[in-house]
Formats: sequence, C-alpha cells, structure tokens
Amino acid sequence: DVIPLARPDLVRPIDFWPWVFALHVDKRHVSHWITDSNYSKQDIIKYLTIPPERISVTYVPPDPVFKPVEEKEGIAEYVNEHYGIDSKFIMFVGTIDRRKNVVTLVKAFTKLKKRGYTHKLLIVGRKGWKCEETLQAIERSDFREDIIVLNYVSTQDLVKLYNLADVFAFPSLYEGFGLPPLEAMACGTPVVVSNISSLPEVVGDAGLVVDPLSEEDIAEAILRIVDDAGLAHYLSEKGVMRAKQFSWQRTAEALWEIFRELPTY
Repeated sequence: DVIPLARPDLVRPIDFWPWVFALHVDKRHVSHWITDSNYSKQDIIKYLTIPPERISVTYVPPDPVFKPVEEKEGIAEYVNEHYGIDSKFIMFVGTIDRRKNVVTLVKAFTKLKKRGYTHKLLIVGRKGWKCEETLQAIERSDFREDIIVLNYVSTQDLVKLYNLADVFAFPSLYEGFGLPPLEAMACGTPVVVSNISSLPEVVGDAGLVVDPLSEEDIAEAILRIVDDAGLAHYLSEKGVMRAKQFSWQRTAEALWEIFRELPTY
C-alpha cells in the first residue's frame, strides 16, 4: 500500500523519506504491480500515476488456523488461567499507534462502561509510534482496571481469544488491507470496523462499519451487537462465510495468472 503518501501524518517522519525515495526509484524498473485491495490500487494510481492495467489485486487470506472453536468452556478456562480474563470482553488486535486509532476505541469503551456494561476491553499488540496517546487515555480512564493490554500472544492463543470475544473492534484510520478483522471473522467473531480505506471492502456486508473519529458511533455499533443476540449470531455466520472467500489457493492461482500473462524480456 502507499500509506506514507496517502496519510503521511500517520507515519513516523524517520520512516517517510527513505520509503518514498525507494518507491520512486523502484517504480521506473517495475513492469507490473501487485497490491492487496482495490482501495490500495486506486491509491497507487492516484499517488504514483501508475496506469491501472499495470496493477493487479490479490487479497491476503487469514491463516487456516483461524476458525470457530466448538468447545468454548475449555478455552475460557485456559484464557482465565493464562490471562486473567474471566468475563465477557471486546477485543482489538494490532500495533498500538496513531494510525490504528486505539485511543478513540478506549474512549468509546469508557462510554459503554458508564452505561453499566460489564465487558472488559482487550488490546493485543506491540507499542508503536505515538502509543503514548493511547496509554495515557487508558491510564486516565475511570475503568482502567477493565482494560487489559497484552504485548505478544501466540497464534494458538490468539485463536482462542478471537473465539471468546463478543465483539472485535478495529477503528483504524487507514488500512491497505486489514488482516485482523478477517481473522476475527474466520473465528466467527462479529466485527466493527472503520467505514474508510480498505476495511469496508474486506468486511463486505459481514460486519458493522462506523465513523472511526466518532466515539459515539463506535460505542453504538458495539452495543448493537452486545444487546442483540440475533444480530451477533447473524454477523458471526456471515463473517465465517465471508472469510472463506479468501484462501491461499485463490491467491496462488491469481498470482500464477499474473505471472503467466507478464511479457518476457
């Protein structure tokens, strides 16, 4: 993707110029481009002036280990024992930085708690650029004890956590693709994502989309799922079906077709 060009405000300055320089040098020698969403394709056309016929889209599938787990009781005991989570929770996975917009999710979560909801908020991810904003918001929250931050979680444990979460919330300000929501959907977890960049393209009609800058919008979407078992079940089933449309078989076939049609020199 071209996040440093599209949203330079969301990228560390030290990373911006080397990336831009390398990209502009490389583009003179590239005969074909492959990206992971139609949204990113449009940005590549816009910011790099690459002809659309020289750009192909191949989606990134989730690892097959991400799938629904039938026996929830067993994994609930495991999660309680290893992570001290003994109640219902809302989940986020990704780098804790400005682009992922976790700070707004924390504020939305605070609104939920003030309405009397007993859920916890689980944030899984390493600390990134401008993470201080989020960490300060967590410390200032009146419900700090209900916010759990985990730096690293194994893939096997991540599957368990996805399966137990009531809602997966991902209010990112920009994504070239957005793999965590797809992993959550593959596990049957209802998702709430931003209504911008590639996320609506990835989620389709299998999740709720929100204004990522609105705490109220995020909170209301989460509440719709938490309060409506029918909607939660519907989104769970739709999410699993949607995730199955992304597979390494399809990605490999698409890549092979691209390579096959490229001119030889």
